[in-house]
Amino acid sequence: MVPLHCTAPWTAACFSPEDYSVAIVMTNSKTTSSRQRLRLPAFLPQGRASEVRRLQAVLTQPSSGRFFVPHEAEAQEAAGCLEVRVQVPPLSICSLVVPDVSLHGGRSRVKYGKADSFILGSSPTAKQAKGKMRKHSHEPSTGVTMGMISALARATADGAALERCLGEVDRQTVAAWCRWQHECTCVAIALGNSLPAAPRADSVFHDLLEAVGSAAWGAANERKFGPQEADTKQAWLRFWHYADRLVKAAGLSETASQELKWYIFNTSWMMINLRTYGSDSSDHKEASARANGHFANLGGAGTVILRRGL
Repeated sequence: MVPLHCTAPWTAACFSPEDYSVAIVMTNSKTTSSRQRLRLPAFLPQGRASEVRRLQAVLTQPSSGRFFVPHEAEAQEAAGCLEVRVQVPPLSICSLVVPDVSLHGGRSRVKYGKADSFILGSSPTAKQAKGKMRKHSHEPSTGVTMGMISALARATADGAALERCLGEVDRQTVAAWCRWQHECTCVAIALGNSLPAAPRADSVFHDLLEAVGSAAWGAANERKFGPQEADTKQAWLRFWHYADRLVKAAGLSETASQELKWYIFNTSWMMINLRTYGSDSSDHKEASARANGHFANLGGAGTVILRRGL
C-alpha cells in the first residue's frame, strides 16, 4: 500500500498498486453530521464515467458504543477525476475501499472548490483557488512532454520555497507537496510505470526527479542561507550531475540538452523568487523570462522529451 498525501486533516488514504484499489478513512470530530466530499485527481473509476457506484463502508462511533457498523458511500467520476462522497455522522470514523480504480495522467479538467479536499494532488490556497480551473493536457501514450516537466518543476520549486519560508507542516507547504506528488504520478504513468513508492535509481524517472528536486532545493537554500552554505553547494552539484544523466538518457541534441537544463534551473529560481519577493520583483520577472525563452526553444508544452518506456 502506498500512502497518499492529502490537503485536509480529516482524511487519510492509501493506494494498492497490486489490485488497483484505494483505502480511505474519513473522520468527523464535529457534533453535527457532515457531508464529506473527497477528490483524487490522479485516479479515475473504471467503467462508465457517469455511473454512480455504491460502496460498502463501515462506521465507528466510540461515544455511542457503535463499532464497524455498515454504512453507505458513493463514488463517481467528477471534473475529470475520482470523487468519493459520504455522509459522516457526528463524532465518528468512516472507513471504505474503492475498488477498480485507474491511475491516469491523461486530459483532465479539475475545478477547485472550497468544499473539496484532495488526495494525490491538491488545491492551491483558498484565495488562489477561487474560481480557477486547472487544465492538464497530458498524453501518456507518447511520453513525458515539456508541459509535464514544467508542471513538475514548478510544483517542486514551490514546495521547496514554501517549506523554507513557512516550514514543512504549514498548510500551504503540505498543499504544494500534494501538487508535486500528483505531477510525479502523471510523469510515472506517461513513462509506463505504476505508482512507485520510490523510483529505481537507474531509471530516467529517478534522474528527472533528482534534477528537478536538486535545482529546487539549490535555489531555495541559496535564497535562504546563501551560496556558500554546504546544503546549497551540495544541491547544485547534484543538479548538474543528474541533469547530465537526464539529457543523456533522453537522447537530446547538445542544443536541446542545454535548453532543458537551463529551463529547469531558471524555473526553480522563478518560483523561489515568486515566493520570496513577489510577482512584481525584478528577480522573479527576469528568471521567468529566461525560463519562458528556453521553454519556447524546446517547442513548447507538447514537445515529447522522454519517450514512453525509457
